Amino acid sequence: MKTILIVDDEPHLRLLYRDTFEEEGYRVVEAEGAEAALAILETEHVDLAILDIRMPGTHGLDLLTHMHSIYPRLPVVLCSGLRSLFRDYAVWNAREQIVGTFEKPASLEALVACVNGALREPPTPASTEAPTPSPVA
Repeated sequence: MKTILIVDDEPHLRLLYRDTFEEEGYRVVEAEGAEAALAILETEHVDLAILDIRMPGTHGLDLLTHMHSIYPRLPVVLCSGLRSLFRDYAVWNAREQIVGTFEKPASLEALVACVNGALREPPTPASTEAPTPSPVA
């Protein structure tokens, strides 16, 4: 089961995201800020993080920098209530680890599609190829 870390200072959004992604079959862990998120990352394997950009204390982009110094391949979805932040921080969106950016409140359908796409397992060769017939003797 894949694990999603949700980092947001708004408890009602964490709950909404938790319920949504648990219904999708994911395990969800939550943090209300950067310090709690880093503590979780020290003890748990996480497959994807959903980060709020503007939080009290450590800024979401500072958390992102720290997370990627430890886990450089961790996919991240950025969320913000301020659309201008995505324009202001466009350089962050160009990073390959940023798999999506959403203005809050995010469309749950679009957020789920983004996460599902980022965590989709690549098909195995055996599942994408027709079986080879055995030679007839």
